[in-house]
Amino acid sequence: MTRGLTPEDRKRVEELYKEGHTPAEIGHEIGKDARTVKSYLAKLEVGRVPELVRLQDLQKHWEIIRDRVKSLKEALAFPPPELLDISDLSVGQRAYSLECGVISWHKAGSSYRVKLGEEFDCVLEHLRSSRRTSILKRLEQWQSIGGKCIEDCHRLQAHIVEEAKRETD
Repeated sequence: MTRGLTPEDRKRVEELYKEGHTPAEIGHEIGKDARTVKSYLAKLEVGRVPELVRLQDLQKHWEIIRDRVKSLKEALAFPPPELLDISDLSVGQRAYSLECGVISWHKAGSSYRVKLGEEFDCVLEHLRSSRRTSILKRLEQWQSIGGKCIEDCHRLQAHIVEEAKRETD
């Protein structure tokens, strides 16, 4: 970093600086000019400022993730079947607004799956990047079970409507 300071000198400068010594005292202790010590300490502090900014950005990122996870947890409260608008699953994709958010689903192959809103993409990306496979698997199971519930409710409703038509003409 700075000419005239060996790695051992730099380490000693940092130790003495943390102990509260002035650049002049440190220079005298290691046998270097105080200006050399000041120059090294200035470069050292400049290097720490981006690290502090990075840590603050990381803290903001974690706060956003925590807020989104809290929202996700609230949104994962599945509504009772009577609140689901399941009149026509042939469309292939439906959405129903609830007080806690929007529950939507889509047909995935031969079955239905609950979809998460785009606002949760960063949470899912975070889970993937941090290799939280057990949480991802449980979330996928929830999506599958929710889709199965929607499909079963639709079938039951269709059966009831058909039976009512037949019974009442």
